[in-house]
Amino acid sequence: MTDCSSQKILTHYNLNCSGGDLQFSLWYATYYGLHDKSVYPTNPNTALGQTQSCKAVSASATTYKIRGWVYLAPDYSCISRAAAVLGYYTVPTAMFAGHFAFFHYLSGIFFTCPAVGSYVDHAVLIVGFQYDGTFAGSYMKVKNSWGNSWGVGGFFYIAMTGNVCNICLYSAYPVL
Repeated sequence: MTDCSSQKILTHYNLNCSGGDLQFSLWYATYYGLHDKSVYPTNPNTALGQTQSCKAVSASATTYKIRGWVYLAPDYSCISRAAAVLGYYTVPTAMFAGHFAFFHYLSGIFFTCPAVGSYVDHAVLIVGFQYDGTFAGSYMKVKNSWGNSWGVGGFFYIAMTGNVCNICLYSAYPVL
């Protein structure tokens, strides 16, 4: 998706790590579909956050399309994201990832992020959550795109309360 949704020949194109847009990414998956890594592998020589040029794929290759997507309203408790995960969805979302502590995250629940208004600069995928009954220790499990050596095998845990790093402002989930 990162490589091919950025083609300027598309009606709606994405700027990826230089100003990507969740809506354009989901639009691309709806109309063009996606291939898994066995058909369209990532280039190990491509630097993190960089795109490759879009490669042609055999017409007979399996393409996974979505029927559309559902936006989730901003939610400072992130409960709507947890509900979507309970409904068997992963939730693509945008967040502010420019905080020094986030770059160096290793483990535990991430609670700290500066006040950044409604600014977001990174796309991630909410894949699960743990609710402790009070929200005080509740967190979401989130997949990052910075590789398996970052965080906990490429994942991080972020507090569900307080909209940490604006993770619950701009989210949507695909309709399969």
